[in-house]
Amino acid sequence: MADSTRYLSHRILTKAEKSDRYIDRVLQYELSHSKIEPAAKHWITELVMGVTRWQLQVDFLIGRAFHGNFRKAQPELKTLLRMSVYQLRFMKTPSYAAVNEAVELSKQVNLGKASGLVNAVLRKTVDVDLAKALDEAKFKGTKRLSVEFSHPEWLLNRWLREHDEATVRERCHYNNTIPSNWLRYNPLRVERQSWESFLTENESEWTTDPRFPDFYKVKNFGALFQSTGFSGGWFTVQDAAAGLAPRLLAPKPGDLVLDLCAAPGGKSTYLAELANGQATVRAYDSAAVRLEQMRLNFQRLDIPNLSVFQADVTTADLPEADKILLDVPCSGSGVLNRRVDLRWRRTPNDIQDLVDIQAKMLENGWRALKPGGVLVYSTCSLEPEENWHQIEAFMIKQSSAVIERPNDQKLAEFVDERGALMTIPERDHVDGMFVVKLRKPL
Repeated sequence: MADSTRYLSHRILTKAEKSDRYIDRVLQYELSHSKIEPAAKHWITELVMGVTRWQLQVDFLIGRAFHGNFRKAQPELKTLLRMSVYQLRFMKTPSYAAVNEAVELSKQVNLGKASGLVNAVLRKTVDVDLAKALDEAKFKGTKRLSVEFSHPEWLLNRWLREHDEATVRERCHYNNTIPSNWLRYNPLRVERQSWESFLTENESEWTTDPRFPDFYKVKNFGALFQSTGFSGGWFTVQDAAAGLAPRLLAPKPGDLVLDLCAAPGGKSTYLAELANGQATVRAYDSAAVRLEQMRLNFQRLDIPNLSVFQADVTTADLPEADKILLDVPCSGSGVLNRRVDLRWRRTPNDIQDLVDIQAKMLENGWRALKPGGVLVYSTCSLEPEENWHQIEAFMIKQSSAVIERPNDQKLAEFVDERGALMTIPERDHVDGMFVVKLRKPL
């Protein structure tokens, strides 16, 4: 019988294939409800995320050996072949082991009649030379690049209009790497020295980066989530670049701060921590489920003066605030190595739809800002329409708004010529973020 790790991997991937749920949420749910060892969870995570990340290339290879239309195959069979080919070509699983396990797993997931097909496809795929296969398929230009790096053609075409091919290749390569794990420590609950000792005592390898003083890049951190440090609110999982917007907003004690697109809540808690728990932070989101998750996390961190509100911030009547963080819903093209299925979920039309929503949020947020107050607009997108084009359109309507350049020298390398913070994933090895600070005149 196929082992439980492969069976669970198959179940996770099939669930995502048959639904509209994000793969990371399916993975998190299934792993949290399983009793397998941490090492097995790590293996499953690598397989599930890798299969999703490299799906286009894997499907191309399977399609060459599959009799019929692979796209129309039943989800269970597609998943079985994808994960088996990924193990063969990316995890370097010996071919005999991968084939035998795939055949056994086919029986376990009621695909026993397809075991011969599975065997044949895998044996035809194991030693394929990708470059030669692309030549035989007469794939050229963007179509070839799309399969080579497993990115959608429409997105590559967008990037190639802005950058040379070498830059796009570098970006795609970065997007296909396993993301770093960053933790932000909570100075309201633990002193830095105690926090670092806690990491070391739990056998978590860690490093710091002077550009992100509250963040730690950590390896072997799975055990931390069963620790008293986690239950005691000592840390939050958050990419270092995601902390740039709260730092630029710089809340102070006594401020009323609105976080208008707050889920999953990491920026809200950082805002509160930066003000030493003495600012009033109101975290808004439109979805009740996300709000409940935020409440639970806020309770764990035990940060005072932090509360959640359900609202559609494109139209909501908001209280007048000293400072507003508007981290808008966006295409997410700056976080594709972390959000591995986002590249397959987005379409070209999504960007304009998102731009329209962002503009409404920006206008409504600006109305709620006190004279002299600050609004920080941010995205995790690399697309000009969601970044500078959005700000340019806003400032045509609000000509008195002032862009303020960051004055933190630690962040100087991220500041562009017009005064926005911009992290580029392949250059900076953090999530791609666009952050701009706008002040309303008195």
